[in-house]
Amino acid sequence: MADTKYFVVGATGSQGGSVVKALLAEGVPGANITGMTRNPDSEKAKSLASLGCCLVKGDLNDPTSLKGKFEGTDSVFVVTDYWQSCGLDVDKEIAQLKAIADELKETSSVKHIVFSTLDDTRPIIGKDIPPLKDSWITPHFDGKGAMTSYFRDILKLPVTLYYTTYYSENSFGILKPNKGDDGVFTMAYPMADKPLAIVALGDLGKGAAKIMVQGPEKWAGKNFFVTSDLIPVAEMAAKLGAAADVTVNYYPITREGFAAFGFPGADDLANMFAFYQYDVFINNHNVEDSKALLGEVESFDKTIQKNIDAVKAALS
Repeated sequence: MADTKYFVVGATGSQGGSVVKALLAEGVPGANITGMTRNPDSEKAKSLASLGCCLVKGDLNDPTSLKGKFEGTDSVFVVTDYWQSCGLDVDKEIAQLKAIADELKETSSVKHIVFSTLDDTRPIIGKDIPPLKDSWITPHFDGKGAMTSYFRDILKLPVTLYYTTYYSENSFGILKPNKGDDGVFTMAYPMADKPLAIVALGDLGKGAAKIMVQGPEKWAGKNFFVTSDLIPVAEMAAKLGAAADVTVNYYPITREGFAAFGFPGADDLANMFAFYQYDVFINNHNVEDSKALLGEVESFDKTIQKNIDAVKAALS
């Protein structure tokens, strides 16, 4: 490990930043970690640089900026951001992933790639749910999922497909409970009574880092589904409410009702929650598998405790 060079795409993002920190916790010297970001002068980039990491500039929307970036690297973590960098454009995300894969193919030093991805939901839920645009049913899933075959089957890259899931932190972040006029909060997720497979960002980073450190001999060609907890949303709502000393009720809204909220990507997320209820997804995201890799996972209770100030602020 002392001589292995690691490269993290999107190093200042939620996933990439977690991976960098986890690599450092695994004992990788900062000098052996290169992080790519659109803005190496940002505060987040400077924070990583202060830990000894090298930060380089790269823009996934400009394939020319990737030329030679991975040279001299052994192991690469790949992630794209459908919501920000891609602007909710699945074709743009596919173009970004193709540019990354093509450059990796041209880089002789790279021995292992960990591709943070999601399922292509179309073969699984296509019989039940119509496409939103073109053939895409859950665009922020389907584009990544469709590109797994380009990495593995077409270019035959030494890749581990690292399947993530719903961030635990989203429950008090981007999709936090809504406060009513009576002061009662409602957590309206279209999950019926099915449990939700969630992953804490810390666990996401730790799992990817362990796979990178353990290397291609063990992991190239394999899939891993990282999961911290499998918990009903009604239970999540109750735990959040107890932590913030407020009432949070779970409302099992319909998929159509969630899509009707109308914010950008609402229909995409509604289909995501529908996919989360299929047995194939639940069975793949087995918490015991993550425990075997990580040793210990961050339960939803632990995530709340770790972020108690943020939880209270979200439910104030």
